[in-house]
Amino acid sequence: MTTFDTNRYTKIAFCYKELGEKKLFKKSVSSLHIDKRVFLYYSKYNNVPICALPRIRFVLSSHCGFLSFCYNFFTFVNTYENCIAITSSSIASIAKFVVSHEVGHILDPDIYKGKEEYGAILSSLIDKLIEFNINIDDENFHKGNIPIELESCVLDLKKNLINRECKAWDIAKTIVNIENAKEEFIFNKVKEYALATYNFGNIKNVVKEHNIDVFFKHKKYLA
Repeated sequence: MTTFDTNRYTKIAFCYKELGEKKLFKKSVSSLHIDKRVFLYYSKYNNVPICALPRIRFVLSSHCGFLSFCYNFFTFVNTYENCIAITSSSIASIAKFVVSHEVGHILDPDIYKGKEEYGAILSSLIDKLIEFNINIDDENFHKGNIPIELESCVLDLKKNLINRECKAWDIAKTIVNIENAKEEFIFNKVKEYALATYNFGNIKNVVKEHNIDVFFKHKKYLA
């Protein structure tokens, strides 16, 4: 397990504060080349992860959510070599790119079709968990030893998510201003990190990430 680096987090937080925090996000939204009005919800105190609500064209973020994203990104990208320094410039680029990605989801014409497929896949996955009487709290159920039918559902789920993410990143690149080669490198690394978070994992993680445990708690209550 990686030890939390207090100095790294403090440096990120300092740069972010210098950039104006919420002002940085407002600037990032307004700099995009889009013909739709997009709204920003930013929380100073609640831990809201960076995400989009496409139907109402909202980008959501928070102080904690962005700092957490940046910390994890720099940990990921600098694991083997210090290829991106923590500076106000790099933090500004990261904010611009994550915002462009979320707006990419808003502009994706197939976003609702993808979400419908996601719902159907999730339903099939739950059916298989019940059929094979899988203990959703057992961390030993991973890609190597789960029933092939359940593994297929998990792979379909990951493919659905990755396809939607890739589409959003493709759209993002058409609406954001990438100023130079250094920014393009950061853009590609942020995309790489974001896609790397969609690894297979174990069943317990899949259940937690997609709130499947809520279904089982409800089912147990009804029983």
